[in-house]
Amino acid sequence: MEIEITINKWLCSLDDNLMNVNNKDDQVYSYCVVVKFMVRDYSTSILQLSKQDEELPAKVILRTLAELAIKFCWCIKDAHKDIEEFYSKAARWTKNSLLERQRFLKRSIECFDNVKICDNLKENEESILDTKGVKNLPDSAELCRRLFGEKEAIQNYLVLFGQLHEVVHSDLFLLSRLRVSDNKIFDADFHDVTVLNLMCMSCVYLVLKYIYEFYGMDFSSIESDYSRLKNS
Repeated sequence: MEIEITINKWLCSLDDNLMNVNNKDDQVYSYCVVVKFMVRDYSTSILQLSKQDEELPAKVILRTLAELAIKFCWCIKDAHKDIEEFYSKAARWTKNSLLERQRFLKRSIECFDNVKICDNLKENEESILDTKGVKNLPDSAELCRRLFGEKEAIQNYLVLFGQLHEVVHSDLFLLSRLRVSDNKIFDADFHDVTVLNLMCMSCVYLVLKYIYEFYGMDFSSIESDYSRLKNS
């Protein structure tokens, strides 16, 4: 599969380029390395499952990869102009995570009234106090608009946070669309392995684009590969 071979080539190239970064003690570098490994694991799993016609688990992982890619790229985008852009946006991402955890813990206490949960909620609320003055994270639609541009944002948002969201959070609407063929289950409304693989490639491309831009690396080869495969 050419997409699989190409993604592996891209990530191996990133490995080499990150080895040549001078400041490896920087926090941004640490995040880039961790994200690189996550992107490699997620994309490998997606493409392997796709080859085996295991469509639904591939979509679940793609949804996870897409959210990671979009939020991380939003943080690092423009950070090459001002490093404080990264830390400011990362603080907003952290605040969003703390607020989501707070809602989860409060609901847990309402249902279970567990002492350990109460302690976790108190600790979480103390962390939230440290984010006073930090803006909230933009919602997923706005993040897509800023990263993909007006033309492609709508389609990406509807698929990544609409159709794929339904696979992660299954409901009766999803179950009514599912079909079984040759002992494999698939979504009758979104059954295109090629599109699935291209979306996986787009997520990897997006992450690499902004890491390369941040470090001033030559991205022309990856850009050329992506344009060719996307339009083939």
